[in-house]
Amino acid sequence: MIPPKLNQQEILITRSEKHCSKLIEILRDQNKAPYVFPILEISPFSSNKIKQSVAALSKSDIFVFISKNAVEISHKYLELQDSQIVAIGPTTRSWIEKLGLKVNFSPSIEFSSEGLLKGKLLKNVKNKCITIIRGKTGRNKLELELLDRGANVQNLIVYQKIKAKHNNKKILEIKKKFKQNSFAYIVILSCEVFENFFLIMKENDVNMNKLPTFIIPSQRIANAIRSKISNARCIVTFDPRNQAILDALAKGN
Repeated sequence: MIPPKLNQQEILITRSEKHCSKLIEILRDQNKAPYVFPILEISPFSSNKIKQSVAALSKSDIFVFISKNAVEISHKYLELQDSQIVAIGPTTRSWIEKLGLKVNFSPSIEFSSEGLLKGKLLKNVKNKCITIIRGKTGRNKLELELLDRGANVQNLIVYQKIKAKHNNKKILEIKKKFKQNSFAYIVILSCEVFENFFLIMKENDVNMNKLPTFIIPSQRIANAIRSKISNARCIVTFDPRNQAILDALAKGN
């Protein structure tokens, strides 16, 4: 990792370098100092487990992909050509379209369960079979609302998120950085990441009284942060993509 310049405040990135390599590259090109401290890692289920889950599915009228990881891991096991496809946001949509498939609906704003539920395609779903392709954890809002609308809902769970492992050296390093106020910003893209970030900080006695500004994509995450840290400063981008994060950093500076 490239060391920051003297007195240069850093940006704490809570995803793995693999999943945010482009953002890190752009930040370095802009003479900013990203510091990678992943909180959660994606662990795909085995091929056999996914095949068994797919075999148990009823024929689907609509497939809903709630992340690019869901697309990347599951697409080779599914017959998608004769069903309608919904993507939670532009990144997920792009992954589907690269497979040569048509996306019938993806929110243009509000890349969340709430955004999906506002779309026409998921309004009148009585007696339709909808398969949600997702990870093991996360909210059940989408499923519950679709059930209320009369749909038959089935989940295809293809991965789980596990807490990233950090050696003692890394923990000591990040404790020192927080003590020295080295970070200007923390980028966090989900409530689940924040909850685990907060837990890691507590477990390792990191001083949480004075924290950098959080850059986050939704008000829901801001509310989750402030429920734990009442005086937390948050910039809400309403968009998890790199450009929105970069715009927030530019505005913050």
